[in-house]
Amino acid sequence: FYHRARLSTQLVLKFLINRDFTQSNRWTKACSIYQIGRLKIKEFKLDLIANLFNPDRMVREMAAWGIYNLDTELYFENTARLPEESREELNNLLVQRNYAMGEGDLIFEKVQFLRTMRVFQGVSGLILSYVADDMLAKYLAEGETLNLQGEMAQYFVIVKSGRANHYLNGELQRTMESKNFMGEQVDIQEDKTMSILVALEDTHLLLINKDRYYEILSDNLLFAQSVIKYMTA
Repeated sequence: FYHRARLSTQLVLKFLINRDFTQSNRWTKACSIYQIGRLKIKEFKLDLIANLFNPDRMVREMAAWGIYNLDTELYFENTARLPEESREELNNLLVQRNYAMGEGDLIFEKVQFLRTMRVFQGVSGLILSYVADDMLAKYLAEGETLNLQGEMAQYFVIVKSGRANHYLNGELQRTMESKNFMGEQVDIQEDKTMSILVALEDTHLLLINKDRYYEILSDNLLFAQSVIKYMTA
């Protein structure tokens, strides 16, 4: 008896992008902005500019990405109003795309990649966005090594692209390729163990802070079930 007004695709996107966080979430907003940028809907440029100042980093990044896709001049005009640190961060992500410096991956892009991995199958984009928030990017040129001890011991390692050999005390353990995940597989004792990655080609790594990962895991049952299923497969 209560007929809903017929909404066009553009109106649906407009309502989603402007909906309050109490009725939506950051992943829904980011996906809506992605669709606007992908379709280059110029009528939404004011909505994108407004979200350029959103306190949520992923939403802010996607708004900047959408504006940059629509009109590069408009992007530079409006990012000039941001604090210098935020402006430089967005320029590194969208203009320079400096992967070699560990910069160039939007949080949204990290989530898209994580969703293609078997270990995260069935985990919602929203949960994965919290994982991606604190992920670091690391680039290894062919032949370069990465010591997995010391500070690196607090991170899980994912290969986004490329290939690398994992050596433990000089012995080859495995060759890691795209979408391979290295978790708590090695009990590394600083004084007895040498654990390194050697890049077989230019390799792009994503690093997940273990403490943050376990915190999210403990708060999300479906996430925990997915990881356990992967570990026991």
